[in-house]
Amino acid sequence: MNPEERSVFERMWEERDVDGLIRVLKESPDPCKRIAAIQTLRRIGNPIAVPEILEHFEDHKWCFDTHSGSVVRDSLALMGPVAVDALVAALEDKRHEVASIAALTLGKIGDDRAVEPLILSLKSGFPGVRGAAARALGRIGDERAVYPLIESLSSRDLDLVSGAASSLREIGNIQAIKPVKSLLNSSEKSFDKRKIASLIEDLKSGKTVRENKRKREFRELAFLTEVQKDSRSIDLLVDGIFDDNTIIRSDASRTLARIGTPAVEPLINALTRLNLSDFSDLLIKIRISNILGCMGTSVTEPIIRILKRGNWYQRDVAICALGDIGAPEAVEPLISVLEQGSSRFSSFLRKNNGESEVLRSSAARALGKIMDLRARKPLITALNDPDSNVRRSATWALRRYRDESLSLLFISRLKDTDFDFEAAKALKEIGTQAVEPLIFALEDDNRDIRYRAVWTLNGMQDRRMIRPLIACLRDEDKEVHKQAYDALISIHSPEKIEFLLEALLIEKDKGMLKKLSDLLDITLWKPDRSRAAAIYWVTKRRYDKCVGIGEEAVDVLIPVLQHDNALFRKEAVKALGKIGNPRVIEPLKSVLNDPDESVRKAVIEALLNPESFAPEVENVPADIKQPMKNPEKTLEFLLDDEEPGTIVITSLEGGAEDFLGTNSEIEKYCAEVGKTGDYPDLSLLMETYVSESYLEPEPLINECKRLLAKDHVSEWIKEKTRIVLEVAEDAVETGHNLYFYLSPVLLE
Repeated sequence: MNPEERSVFERMWEERDVDGLIRVLKESPDPCKRIAAIQTLRRIGNPIAVPEILEHFEDHKWCFDTHSGSVVRDSLALMGPVAVDALVAALEDKRHEVASIAALTLGKIGDDRAVEPLILSLKSGFPGVRGAAARALGRIGDERAVYPLIESLSSRDLDLVSGAASSLREIGNIQAIKPVKSLLNSSEKSFDKRKIASLIEDLKSGKTVRENKRKREFRELAFLTEVQKDSRSIDLLVDGIFDDNTIIRSDASRTLARIGTPAVEPLINALTRLNLSDFSDLLIKIRISNILGCMGTSVTEPIIRILKRGNWYQRDVAICALGDIGAPEAVEPLISVLEQGSSRFSSFLRKNNGESEVLRSSAARALGKIMDLRARKPLITALNDPDSNVRRSATWALRRYRDESLSLLFISRLKDTDFDFEAAKALKEIGTQAVEPLIFALEDDNRDIRYRAVWTLNGMQDRRMIRPLIACLRDEDKEVHKQAYDALISIHSPEKIEFLLEALLIEKDKGMLKKLSDLLDITLWKPDRSRAAAIYWVTKRRYDKCVGIGEEAVDVLIPVLQHDNALFRKEAVKALGKIGNPRVIEPLKSVLNDPDESVRKAVIEALLNPESFAPEVENVPADIKQPMKNPEKTLEFLLDDEEPGTIVITSLEGGAEDFLGTNSEIEKYCAEVGKTGDYPDLSLLMETYVSESYLEPEPLINECKRLLAKDHVSEWIKEKTRIVLEVAEDAVETGHNLYFYLSPVLLE
């Protein structure tokens, strides 16, 4: 949000305008404003707002890098004890997710008033809610929960059992040892026996009892300090941020955030205790920054004073907090920090050895959160900063302005890998106004620019980008054309089908034709009797579908007669023969000398088919012009030494295929499957191969699954069945039938 919009929320906070904020929460289409409304309602702390905030637990519309659903729990927990009664009421919400969030939030607040309602939820709550209630009771740590939690260990609700066991460890009552031991004898495989054994040892040692007592005493101090705000107690809360106990750290943080101004100086002074080479201390620094950022505009002035006089990491915390607060008074001081990277600050840079880069980077992000127009020019200048982190932060900050006039600037930054896609995200958020420069970037010589441009277009809905994205399917970089393919899938414009068919008609490359056909599969297009439909079916190797198209399919099918795969040549011959157009006679005669016998036989049958051509076909050899007879066929299965090799099952070119076995092995397989039960298609595998026919995949899939689920089936039969199943499933996915051919390869 810009400063003007933020000032509206600040005024609503000052006026305690709960109704107005709830109206924004319900009605605003802008997720950034909904987040601001939730956070402002949290600062006001009126329990009336709790149900309205809970309504947004599924609000996943993004405001840059976050969504309002993600701030619901934190905001409710930050409200503290004032929210308890409203959250207790929400435990009875019929939506499981709402009741679960209420339970977990009550655990974070830690108020003993929630204990009895949470115990009731252990028994009457929904699945998921019961487990959340159990975990909340452990976090609160009240002894009243011990026996209800012990009873929960015998539940069939595994989430409840897990939550109860965890909470019994938190509370530490020795009465839980025996019931927890019973879990070691459970047959339930999901229980981690090592964790259960560790839990028992903790209970025996008494360590968790002492920790629970310490936790509850600290929370009592926190609740009291929030009311009295005496400096000594505030210092003790600040000490809690450094505690080894995560619950004490969390309780201290939320209470200090609610206390506000009196806690600012103690928090800043605590930073001098940190060793920032220690990762855990670095996390404390971030925690202090977050606490200050939650306090709101009332602490702006003291934090600005720290920005001007503190050491470098105190200043960094102040910068981050000012960004979260969003006060316009912070803009000029933050710009001053950002501009320390210019040449006039070179002596400062030499003296501060890397610390300035951290401060400039943080200042850029803070200015991006405030979004004041005064910061726009300094941020643009920072895009040329010598430090990559500063450049990335400046890009992130400018991205939040959503200013279409910056499109070309962001395009120029797409090739800089230091920007970590921030420029691409900025262009995506600018929206359709950025489409034209992005289309232009698709033809850039730099691979990174092309990839990030396609990535940015992915998800946009603009007809102008369809043709350029189709062209990107030919990109030499695999990741670029894959991203283009995904982008085309996401477009829902009706013109997409028109442009795909247009490309299909002029395309020659087989790989491109397959991509175009696959994209058509996921549209509402239905193949008709057009030339484009013929190209589609030929690409899918469904030559039989071309018969219904007729003359439009002839020129598309004829080139298939020269294909390397004999199976495809034969199927194309059959389709051309059934179409029966006189133009196919010469092309068919040209393959009368095909090296594959099955192809030659198919040509003869096609040319002499009286339903397709005249009885006399000019220049057909005399020995072919014999009356066609249809005697009863007797299938003779060849022995392995008569026709050595391995039978392959395939779903045709581009699909799956695998070695199935020799003639003898497949004949034996079919015989054994026939004895096993009702598997007609599996029993016909050998006959299908010998007759050079095909099988439809769907019935085979059903039979394979039934056979594999059957007990007492030999492993070698299951192995071959799995091969058939895998290829059949691929055939369904690609729209093919199943074919068989002999490979000269002999498997050991």
